Amino acid sequence: MRKFQLFIFTTFISNAIWGQSSVTPLPAPSPLKPQVTQTSLKIVDNPIQVNLEQYGESSPWTFIHLHDSEPSSLAAARQIIPLTGGQLIKIVNKGKRNLSFTYRNRPWIIDPNRIYSDTGIQLNLQELQRWNQDPKMVSSIQSFGSNLLGLIPKKTSCIISLHNNTDGFFSINDYLPGGRRARDARKVFMDRLQDPDDIVITTDSLIYEHMAAACYNTIWQNTETVRQDGSLSVYCGLRNIRYVNIETQHGQVGQYVRMLAHLMLFLTKPASSDMGERVEHISPSGAANEKTPQ
Repeated sequence: MRKFQLFIFTTFISNAIWGQSSVTPLPAPSPLKPQVTQTSLKIVDNPIQVNLEQYGESSPWTFIHLHDSEPSSLAAARQIIPLTGGQLIKIVNKGKRNLSFTYRNRPWIIDPNRIYSDTGIQLNLQELQRWNQDPKMVSSIQSFGSNLLGLIPKKTSCIISLHNNTDGFFSINDYLPGGRRARDARKVFMDRLQDPDDIVITTDSLIYEHMAAACYNTIWQNTETVRQDGSLSVYCGLRNIRYVNIETQHGQVGQYVRMLAHLMLFLTKPASSDMGERVEHISPSGAANEKTPQ
């Protein structure tokens, strides 16, 4: 993206986020229109539709929408990506979370965010099916996951995963000391003015610092101790890939737009820019230190 377009984007988003009234707002940049292509990836002999949306020229960030049952994150992303450019990979699945397929005349389902390791595939099948796994089927699911990741352009420097959650089911509280996911986190920042269900999970320390400084609930994943569940975050952590998962409750499109806009402000600024204020944290083995907006 051209520097001038990035300048307009950052100023426009900053005004939208902070409500700056002391300056004359710049006009919004002309939204980029996506070029949409469809492809079909198979699990055994069952086709799964995947849509590819390209906004502008190739950009160093790729958005991925794995769960078709989480439309609020997708709606928010489609407000931001036309301003920043980028690639969007979306599984089309009739509004459902899990992928359905048939194998040996039996119906099966698999979570498309738990297929990026053999262990994750087997754990996922055991959890969802309670049936014995066939090596051919496991291999086919593994190939589907590899082919899906193969759609990500090689020049991608950050993968942004788009998710929503249900009130109280998955939150920042799970990562605090004593929480069920405490071992998954290297550092945690919590702001009690934020909804605990609205969270950012990242493999990157600088993104963690940036989002925490903006007072969003943020987790820096601990690659060494995280549960090996086959998720995309674990896959990226093990391979030192910059990855971000933004989640809000279903329906919270405005909050998602604000969180994603803050992330894109970081990703679009020059690498030499000052990170600014560092924040205090909650570590899985320590007490909570909170920072709230002034």
